[in-house]
Amino acid sequence: MRCALLCSVASLLPAGDSLAIQFGLHAQTRLEVARATSPTGGAYDTNDGTASQPDDVDGYFRRLRLSAAAAMGEHLRFTLILAADNSERGGLGAGRTISPLIASVAWVMRDGEFEHRIHGGLDYPFYNRASFGPQSAQLLPGDRPTLLPLWPRSFGLGWLTSGPGLTAGFDVQQNSNSGFPGYPAATGAPANAGDSAGNGRDGEGLCYTARIEWSPPGWELGPWNESFAGASGRGLGIGIDCGFNDDDRVAYGGAAINAGIDTWCWGVEANLHWDGLSAIAEARWQQTRTSGDPGVTIASSDRVIDTAVYLVQAGYAVVQGDATWELAGRLSRIDIDSANSHESQPFGTADHGQSGWQGDVGVNCYLDRHHHKIQLSYTKWKAESGPADADIVRLQHQLSY
Repeated sequence: MRCALLCSVASLLPAGDSLAIQFGLHAQTRLEVARATSPTGGAYDTNDGTASQPDDVDGYFRRLRLSAAAAMGEHLRFTLILAADNSERGGLGAGRTISPLIASVAWVMRDGEFEHRIHGGLDYPFYNRASFGPQSAQLLPGDRPTLLPLWPRSFGLGWLTSGPGLTAGFDVQQNSNSGFPGYPAATGAPANAGDSAGNGRDGEGLCYTARIEWSPPGWELGPWNESFAGASGRGLGIGIDCGFNDDDRVAYGGAAINAGIDTWCWGVEANLHWDGLSAIAEARWQQTRTSGDPGVTIASSDRVIDTAVYLVQAGYAVVQGDATWELAGRLSRIDIDSANSHESQPFGTADHGQSGWQGDVGVNCYLDRHHHKIQLSYTKWKAESGPADADIVRLQHQLSY
């Protein structure tokens, strides 16, 4: 296909230029058994976020993505990813919507051992690895809970430079709808605060993010994977980032846009690879500040909300015949509102729960490294306060080529 495409477009290119296009498929098929309890002690469905009985087993495409990466000449790059994530989740035919996940153009320059990239379009910024991945190399089937604080994906411009032991980037994007952290509408936002469906945004600012990753000499990490699938070698990466989402306009306690939320987020993580061992330790903090328009009073409990998420995870892989087997585990502490030590929310609909403790254990079978693998995991989550909890078993098959 690639050769045929090269020939078909050759006549459209200026003399001396070349176009190479690489197509990709990323599919994660998941079977899930979830049993959860709501804050009132009744049954809770983690698939649709309601206080109801869950199905015996839920099956859906956690990820279903088609990609095309193009390179024209020495400098120009283009990336397009179409996604139908969570297709069939919550019922037959649910989520069958294909939309662009990434559509970006980049201009690439080289300076000795360093590469510099200026990019623009719809994309994830170089910020919060729990958000932009690489997702195909996740240690467990579920996302890391450090995804919960600010994780933008919008239209904007960015700069990225990378070389031996060092990668740094800065992005400016359209405002990210932060709302109040960790309070989905289905579980009741405090004082009905948050974005109102159907209302446009007026006077919003931008979202600014920056990140730097460093490895000591002789310990260059290479790809920033959650799991290295038993590959030989060693590496250590230290990542630090920060983000600021300026004036997310929301409807507070009503239907009209009448308040603004400023969100700051900071994160630090360490990523270790030592032959069969893959490990990450991470901490992420967020603060939201809400201010009302003239005449709008913001409740004292909503004016400033501090959020913190901490986790450690590790996996150890060994080769057995034609496959590689890996035992994996993760422990997370999630605190959405640090001023409230008795938070009681249900699990929600994400791969991780709300405020409380969460433990994940699993086993991975790599048939062709991260291109073809099978993952089995068990998640136990307990709310910070009250009876809310969740027990979830996930069986996930991944093809990523």
